[in-house]
Amino acid sequence: KINIYPNPGTDFISINSDLDYANFSLFDINGKTIISENTKAKTINTSRLQNSIYIYRITNAQGEVLKTGKWVKQ
Repeated sequence: KINIYPNPGTDFISINSDLDYANFSLFDINGKTIISENTKAKTINTSRLQNSIYIYRITNAQGEVLKTGKWVKQ
């Protein structure tokens, strides 16, 4: 029920979800949090990020992990 696109992407990540609340976090390869936003934003600006591979995690209001994956910035 949670879709992250485009992947690979450039200047944004779009989030399509049926959830009322979820938190989107993006980490670099060293595990440092780069972005942390509520998914109600639906579009996360990634234009300032360097081209690389990132890890994303989506959690619900209780902190339970709903989805994780890799996202590639080109």
